[in-house]
Amino acid sequence: MALNLVYPTPLNGAVVIGDTTTFNNGSNDVPPQLTTAVNLAGKTVPIKAILELQSEDGAFVVPRMTSVDRILMDPIVDGALVFDTDLAILMLYEGGAWLEIATGPAVQFFNWNEVVGPTLMLPDNGYWVTNAALTNMTLPVICPKDAIIKVSRQGAGNFSVRQNAGQQIQYENLSTTLGVAGHIDSQEIGDVLTMVCRVANTLFVVEASVGNYDVV
Repeated sequence: MALNLVYPTPLNGAVVIGDTTTFNNGSNDVPPQLTTAVNLAGKTVPIKAILELQSEDGAFVVPRMTSVDRILMDPIVDGALVFDTDLAILMLYEGGAWLEIATGPAVQFFNWNEVVGPTLMLPDNGYWVTNAALTNMTLPVICPKDAIIKVSRQGAGNFSVRQNAGQQIQYENLSTTLGVAGHIDSQEIGDVLTMVCRVANTLFVVEASVGNYDVV
């Protein structure tokens, strides 16, 4: 694709990168606003757009980084967007926390929480474990069917997902011991566990995992 560069001017500060560009006022004049466009020949640039990207065979790629790099970013502002390569998910920073942008019939925000000690987990929440020692994490007593719980180990200490009375976790062809004696434990830094509640309050199935786990 040939590039047509329109450099900033003191009057409008516009930067256009792309083929011959038509703005929505019908001309090739740069509108009186800051505009950056990468598009195809003859495409119209919305006059209120600060940035527009157009392509018929390419994609917009946001910054990609590990969970640790994402967590260590400081300062960070609301609206920051990154792709977490450990979790393989798009993350949005909002209201002092990182939210997972989950795909589905409608876009939903999945809340992630940093864990440094014993934790009672909540339905439809994620946890990154940064503790240097073993961290016990207990499944929610009340959990609706199809709720999702995720755990990502980022610290030196293992995490152990513990059960309440009447609960059980299925991992591949294995099942934990029924009730409070059952648990599933991580083994290495970088382990990621995704569980879905298949029977309300009682049965949790590991739908996806990274790493190896002890099933007790």
